[in-house]
Amino acid sequence: MKTQFFIPLFILVISFQQNKIVGRYRDNFGTEFIFNSDSTYEYTAVVHISASWSKGKWKVKNDTIFYKAIPSYDTIRIVGRKDSMRLSRSKTPQLISFNSIKGGVWPISIGEQDIFSGKLYFLNNRLYEINKDGKLIIERKTRCDRNDGVKYDPWFTKLSE
Repeated sequence: MKTQFFIPLFILVISFQQNKIVGRYRDNFGTEFIFNSDSTYEYTAVVHISASWSKGKWKVKNDTIFYKAIPSYDTIRIVGRKDSMRLSRSKTPQLISFNSIKGGVWPISIGEQDIFSGKLYFLNNRLYEINKDGKLIIERKTRCDRNDGVKYDPWFTKLSE
């Protein structure tokens, strides 16, 4: 009897935790996370003229979000050779075909795929990075694209559901 009550309650608690986190978050340094209700996420970071991105899965335990990138690969097809794979430079995997190994134009890229895993802490509609010692990063820091010494909050603020 207790088990029949406990399992639905446990599922309800996990669902509530996940629903409060779902949404779009941005920091003051050009980085954004989008956490979707289907447990997928998108990450984008733009600094000057370079960008990186990733897509993957996430889960929450207590108020800590654990995210893990899932690599995306392009298929490279060269006439007369076996197909090969390479880490995709665009968010949508592509089939890239060439007539020869010397003659080809690579697709335009929106940035490099950044394959990493990590964790963030959710508190008051903000996401905080967690350093290697397990402590929240809360100290204000300067932006790399500014030289005026102004310091900014390091956390991600929730923009929308």
